[in-house]
Amino acid sequence: MKVIFLDVDGVLNSEKDLLEAKGKSELFDRPLALLKELVESTKAKIVVSSTWRIGCSKSGRNSWYGEEIFKTLTDRLAEYQMEVYDITPVINKPGVQRGDEIRAWLENAKEEIDAFVILDDDADMCEFTGTNLVQTSMKTGLLEYHVEIAKSILNGENITHDVVLDAVRKVWDKLPELRFGQLIVNVLGSDPFYELDKNVVTKMRKYERKICE
Repeated sequence: MKVIFLDVDGVLNSEKDLLEAKGKSELFDRPLALLKELVESTKAKIVVSSTWRIGCSKSGRNSWYGEEIFKTLTDRLAEYQMEVYDITPVINKPGVQRGDEIRAWLENAKEEIDAFVILDDDADMCEFTGTNLVQTSMKTGLLEYHVEIAKSILNGENITHDVVLDAVRKVWDKLPELRFGQLIVNVLGSDPFYELDKNVVTKMRKYERKICE
């Protein structure tokens, strides 16, 4: 089984969305459509790791909003033919990170987990940060290139050196006037030191599609 650990704020909404909604917490069509694409292309199950799960009966904790926020999430997902498979446990101890709650869910999963990805705008994912986290931002929410990275994780694409170099070469072939450093900065930004190989491949492929349009 493949699993998507789903955050909500900063994934299914953004600062721009919320400003337009005048601060009301809502979930928006653009990121929901992208999430549906990810679910359909990978056949992954959704496990909610967001604080939006707190207050639902399975969480074992009360919320000021009761079941209302979690119901908003499940109702909006249902509009896109998606459903919540489960939620991560709420571990109410000092120093606990979201990655700890994800690990606890994985250790007690009823089915064998073949692959998983974490969609979240935070980075408190413990040992999963560098391998399974696709980090979004509150500024933009879920974007197309996040979905492409998540697909590569869930579908098990083997990102070898040859795959990375091939992705770079295809862009450079179309922009031969650029020096290598210029190419890297144009595609990856001014500080690519911490970019994971899979992120480099995804961003190069996205850039290639853009210049071919």
